[in-house]
Parts: sequence; C-alpha cells; structure tokens
Amino acid sequence: MGYPVGFMALLGAISLMGVVVNNGIVLLDYIKLLVEEYEDMQKAIVEAFVFINIYSLYKPNRIKN
Repeated sequence: MGYPVGFMALLGAISLMGVVVNNGIVLLDYIKLLVEEYEDMQKAIVEAFVFINIYSLYKPNRIKN
C-alpha cells in the first residue's frame, strides 16, 4: 500500500492483538465453566456469548456513572 508503519502503529497493533487473545481466553474459560454446569456444549456456548454481549453493551454506561 505504500504507507510507512511507525513504532507507535506497530505498538498499537501488538497491543490490540493482546487484547483479542486475552478476551478469547476469558471466553473459552467461561464456556468451559458453563459446560461443567449445563453439561451441554451448545447451550454453554450460546449462554457465554449472550453474557459477553450483554456485558459489553452495559459496560460503558457503568463507567459514566
């Protein structure tokens, strides 16, 4: 593309990858916990994604208050 990639851009990209990996690990750990509770993989995955989506919707509102 011809755009120079500076140190700050590289640092930002690496940080973003770290956040994505961390969120994936947390999600997989939560799914594992729910599988032990529900004993149904599909129900546990749906429940985990619903919880994560609801949490992410209300998270900014809690920071403001």
